[in-house]
Amino acid sequence: MEWRRIQKVLAQAGFDLLEDPQYARAAQVKRTVVELLCRPEAIPHRDFMPLLVQAVVLSGRQLHRLFAQLPDGESLPGYITRQRLTYAQELLVTGDLTKAEQQQLLHLLHKPDTFHHPIFSGPRPQSLKELPRPY
Repeated sequence: MEWRRIQKVLAQAGFDLLEDPQYARAAQVKRTVVELLCRPEAIPHRDFMPLLVQAVVLSGRQLHRLFAQLPDGESLPGYITRQRLTYAQELLVTGDLTKAEQQQLLHLLHKPDTFHHPIFSGPRPQSLKELPRPY
């Protein structure tokens, strides 16, 4: 059963459910995370949080605080990573990926933001002999 339908049936029976604004806001953020991950165009890791902040109209600090206060103890970055992996698994299971879906899957599986630093994106030595020697 769907949650809205359950609420409606209970309300008709005289049982109004109180919804905690904190949980409602967290649920909205979680839905937005999933929507952003499922966009047809891939969103680089470094652009994800600014897009999320803009979509839910909360600051990054407020988002992290909201997740820190939830009883399940999952952090916002942990939730985003888990959803990213879940979506990547769904793409793999469905098979026949288009070129755009393959690119999106690669973006989903890239390393965290720290590895987008220019020093990590350049060519890497193939062997220890190619490493520069300190003088």
